[in-house]
Amino acid sequence: DWHMPTKAQCDELIANTIYSWETDFNGSGINGGKFTSMTDNTKYIFIPAAGSWNNGSQSSVGSYGFVWSSTPTNNGYSNRLLFGDDYKTVDLRQYKFGFSVRPVCDSAP
Repeated sequence: DWHMPTKAQCDELIANTIYSWETDFNGSGINGGKFTSMTDNTKYIFIPAAGSWNNGSQSSVGSYGFVWSSTPTNNGYSNRLLFGDDYKTVDLRQYKFGFSVRPVCDSAP
């Protein structure tokens, strides 16, 4: 049941959660986005702001998170989840970029 999230699942995450930017999440020293359920505030997912890789260089670590979806287009682009301080969206980016992969599971354990 584990897979990369689809564009629709990324859109659903944004639409059905309350987003907050977390600095030093739970004392871990890691910045990232916390997506909390609108119906149960004890349920959330934290995604680290891992930045990206491009042309052999890493950038934006601690400032932005980028997560690939499994929904490609036919022109060398794919959908991704992008988030930062007070900013979240789903957009398109070229395959050449190195973004995080965050598997999801559709069924509860």
